[in-house]
Amino acid sequence: EVAYTIEADCCTVASLGMLRNFVARCGRRVVECTVAAQHRIIPTAPGRAFHTSALCVAPKTTFSCLQAYDTTSGDEEPETGRNVHRLQSHSKTTKLETHVIHDVLDNPDVSRNIFDAVWRRLERTHGAENLSFPAEIIWLNGAPGSGKGTMAQYLKRSRQMTHISTSDLLNTPEAQAIKDSGRLINDSDVLHVVATELLKKHHKFGVIVDGFPRTKVQVECLTYLHEKLQETNRLHQGTELASKFPRPRFHIVMMYIGEEESIRRQIARGKTVEHHNNIVEATGEGELQEHRQTDINPEKAQERYHIFRQQSYEPLRTLKSAFNYHFIAADGSIEEVRRRVEQEFHYQSSLELSDEVFAAVEKIPRADQMRRHFRQQLVSRLDKYSMEQPQTFALALRLIDQKIYPALERSVGAGHAAVDLHPSDLENNDAVVQVIVDILSERGFGVMVHPISEIIPDSVDLKTGKISFEERCLFRCKLDFPRGEV
Repeated sequence: EVAYTIEADCCTVASLGMLRNFVARCGRRVVECTVAAQHRIIPTAPGRAFHTSALCVAPKTTFSCLQAYDTTSGDEEPETGRNVHRLQSHSKTTKLETHVIHDVLDNPDVSRNIFDAVWRRLERTHGAENLSFPAEIIWLNGAPGSGKGTMAQYLKRSRQMTHISTSDLLNTPEAQAIKDSGRLINDSDVLHVVATELLKKHHKFGVIVDGFPRTKVQVECLTYLHEKLQETNRLHQGTELASKFPRPRFHIVMMYIGEEESIRRQIARGKTVEHHNNIVEATGEGELQEHRQTDINPEKAQERYHIFRQQSYEPLRTLKSAFNYHFIAADGSIEEVRRRVEQEFHYQSSLELSDEVFAAVEKIPRADQMRRHFRQQLVSRLDKYSMEQPQTFALALRLIDQKIYPALERSVGAGHAAVDLHPSDLENNDAVVQVIVDILSERGFGVMVHPISEIIPDSVDLKTGKISFEERCLFRCKLDFPRGEV
């Protein structure tokens, strides 16, 4: 047994995972630990994952590792009930300088340990067979003032998904209990709160998570979550539980604006909230809104933007190669940004379908591909009609002028019309129908044509009473266009 004391010479926010990781470098495994911080002793239970606790480290704070076992010599953890040796004198003291702290925090093992501990906790609470996450998750992040809340509501309506606000989750009784216990809300707590919410059944078909991930550790935990969901999907394929563990589809959305615009919007939002609260206080009607310090003080607004750039923006960029990554330029009007979001969320088959299904459907042109070249192909066909089928082209123009346009003029107020074209109108040349569709499409009308069969009484046998019928075929053209203004 070897005891370590680590003195932190800088004021920062740290987790006990730092201690565990640091000691692991010496070939040891921490089993139990206490931390002396600002005259408070925060003990951890034997065997507990230390990275789930966090504290504010004051200068010269002492971390006391009460028990560590040499992992290279095959030592085992003590049995439950064995008296733990309490530290009387320190056998080793190590200075943990600032650069060492950053090195430990950047070590991916910390993120791995955090995720594994949270997952085990979820399994103990809910059971492994009940860790069923939504099929599609949109992870929405953005610069301060970029309009995340507005776009979250738009995506919620347009994609028929539910919405989770991470900031709201951190105001729940569970999160408040963490704060009341004297602990900070750290990456482990945030991950557990978000994951627990995602397990609720009403998020089953898809959810927008607003405000997660926000740190490098959270970003790395997100990749581990995706790996775990892929693993559970493969594990349950072909079983009766397969529908509970769908293939995960993650979208990363980054709403981005520059520093100057962000500060301007934050301060403008503060003035709006202040005006609203003044009215509420004067009239007693309505509810007071939160007035953030960053929405009042330009320097704090600038600091908040810098934190976003360093802690959220840069780590999230590393996910470009792993998931559907949507970078949204959030400057401009709400409608302009909404159109950009809509364009970004076009169907992405290659990342959302299985390899087998995608291979089967990829030969069918996508709607946006057909639309992209529609105008050129339409002009080419019309030129071809006029040169190679002049009589058919002339008949189509005559029918539009004499039969279709009069019906359109009568229906301007409705914005849609229906016209039947009989074989006699077409002079028994069905090719005229396609020419009519192309001409009207070029003129800006939406045209759909349906072949219809009509059964018409033709004659009656007076002796037997038998009625003979004649079948006539026609084409019914349905046209849509902007309705006239009243």
